Amino acid sequence: MIRMDSPQRRIATSSRCCQAACDSPAPAQKNSGQTESNLYYFGASYPIGAFTVDAQVARRDTKNSESDVDMLVARLTYAMSKRTFVYTAIGRIDNDGASAVALDAGGTVGVGLAQTGVMVGLRHHF
Repeated sequence: MIRMDSPQRRIATSSRCCQAACDSPAPAQKNSGQTESNLYYFGASYPIGAFTVDAQVARRDTKNSESDVDMLVARLTYAMSKRTFVYTAIGRIDNDGASAVALDAGGTVGVGLAQTGVMVGLRHHF
């Protein structure tokens, strides 16, 4: 993982290799029920006065398969005080092949379909 931090901006990027059980394994690995994939992502954060803009792009590249996943997320945060923040985010995930990865944890999406989501929230640090 490469990470650059400063008071003005934050940039992070990484990649990793994953092995996971899968309902629809790659054709070359049908007997084992296992697939291998590489996860690549890049994110950046930049403050502008009381606002902070964040964005992240991620890709899961499943080996020997067309079941790849691409995700893009952007967020805008406004600091109302030192401890209270209001934020909004928009995200999009595109599933290819037999992938069915949802944009949010615990969500569902059809095989090979895309999903777009919007979120608004308030965060307070106690």
